[in-house]
Amino acid sequence: MKKFLGIIFLFLLWSNIGSAEIILLECKYLDGEIRRFKDNYPQKKEPYSPYGQEVTEIRLDPAIEKLIKAPGFDHSVDVVLWSSDEIYWTYKFRLVSAFPSDTRYSLDRMTGILSVDTTNYRIYEGDPPIKRILWDAKYSYNCEKKERIF
Repeated sequence: MKKFLGIIFLFLLWSNIGSAEIILLECKYLDGEIRRFKDNYPQKKEPYSPYGQEVTEIRLDPAIEKLIKAPGFDHSVDVVLWSSDEIYWTYKFRLVSAFPSDTRYSLDRMTGILSVDTTNYRIYEGDPPIKRILWDAKYSYNCEKKERIF
């Protein structure tokens, strides 16, 4: 029995389960712009605001490099990359096959700036299929670490 308890104790000590810290970030909208396209050529730029998403949350565990909750992370995420300077993830929306969109997220670990870049396009059938960009939106959030109350 002593050996078994010793093995369990060493396992918990080595696995570092007790010191996992989940970080909660509250991100507030800063600014953004949208470009509309005609025949894949950019037209004028306009101010852009992600209506209903002025404030968003990110939960992550840096010890195991895992995103727990983030914008676009509730859906099918294609790529998640961690580096010493940023966390990067992508989301591809394919519900309507004629009008798909790609969204790229980049969280700067030094400044706390979350940059979002969304491209919406239309695919025309043919051989080969033709991809035409409809609009491209770029916007950013300022993220700050939020302390837990209890």
